[in-house]
Amino acid sequence: MDFFGDGLLAWECRIYIHDLALRLGVPVKGTGLADSIEVFPKHDTIGAGEFGNAIRGLLGIHRGANRRFWLYGADYTSEAQVDYLNGLKKVTEEELRRFIASKELAQLKC
Repeated sequence: MDFFGDGLLAWECRIYIHDLALRLGVPVKGTGLADSIEVFPKHDTIGAGEFGNAIRGLLGIHRGANRRFWLYGADYTSEAQVDYLNGLKKVTEEELRRFIASKELAQLKC
């Protein structure tokens, strides 16, 4: 699933997500709080033949809880959840740059 349009820079996406989490009061890993979310991608670039972070796919079974976590807004079937996600509006490069104007990742981690 992709919530952003094609060709967006990873570091700009992280700034947007950190800012959104801060405004919602959701702690982000790396800020010192144990109960927090992880933000991906963690790399700005990866070299040829290299791989980025391994992450659990959306709607997969959580190993620790041994259960699936559903998204609100759609029936609790895999098909309905995927349809719901595919129907969400994608953030464009222009929108992303407007959202993060004057923000830096260092400011948001405080």
